[in-house]
Amino acid sequence: MNNIFYFNYSLENKDNLINNNEPSGFLVISKNKSENATPLMKANDLLTKLIISYNVVKDIDKQTAYKIIDQINDLIITTKQINYSAFCAYFQVINFSYSAFISQFHVLNKNERRELMKKILDLYIENRHGMYEYHGYSNQALQVSADLSISRRKGVYGINNLKSILDSNNFVHAYTKEAFNNNNLCYLFPDKGDKKLFNEILTLNNVKFTFRETRDNKNPDVLIKINDHIFIIEHKLTNGKGGSQNAEINELVQFINYNEESSKQHYVSCLQGDYFQKLSSAVKEPKIKSQYNNILLNLDKCPNNFFVNGEGFKKIIQDYTSK
Repeated sequence: MNNIFYFNYSLENKDNLINNNEPSGFLVISKNKSENATPLMKANDLLTKLIISYNVVKDIDKQTAYKIIDQINDLIITTKQINYSAFCAYFQVINFSYSAFISQFHVLNKNERRELMKKILDLYIENRHGMYEYHGYSNQALQVSADLSISRRKGVYGINNLKSILDSNNFVHAYTKEAFNNNNLCYLFPDKGDKKLFNEILTLNNVKFTFRETRDNKNPDVLIKINDHIFIIEHKLTNGKGGSQNAEINELVQFINYNEESSKQHYVSCLQGDYFQKLSSAVKEPKIKSQYNNILLNLDKCPNNFFVNGEGFKKIIQDYTSK
């Protein structure tokens, strides 16, 4: 099947820019008053009370202040998603981060941990606490932070989108070599737990996959099997602008520059999001025009490979499963 056809099909058939698969997103607070407070809400309320208590005693009772600091440290270390709290969000303001705090916590002794948290608390109280008290602390901030973090989890959302396409077309997740061999329509996630099986499949099918030799041994996002065809898929979900986005596109362009000996082994670059619209624009920026031309060159050089968006990916699935 002509790979240029599928590229053009993708240019002509836009992806839905709004993801309807999980519109409620990742919920960390209760939906309404009738639901019980979530563990994160309870921990966040306790964190606020501890900050208020520390602010009261920090200048008059050092011993009690340090006990409160120990409680705060323990709460932050042991509570999942506490990084969504207003307090932990402030770490970014002082050129720090929640993950950096966790890393430091495990190498510092107890007194050093106390001093680190004391510095953060004193800065937070001076620059945020009073303002938040005036406007009213709210657990709503937890959900807002969780929603904003979705962009950092876009890889997971993108892969779940591909999974939903495959599931709706009667593909099954193969967890073993036997399942892979016995099912005509199946998939696995080499980069998300199925690495051993992926390597076994490469060996059994004489697939070299030299791409990862130049990418720090990086595994692809998805491998799918359609009858006797194998598709190795790299997926990106892009929205907006940025240097990291440009690097991601270039990686996809390079991905389809690899060939296997068998015409039944394919590399697929799947690009979802708003960038495909830029590729389809009649007036292209020099950088995008160069990427566009390189895509066409690689597709011509490697006729078994594909560069598609979500709609183009669906078309490949439909056409190859109906053969």
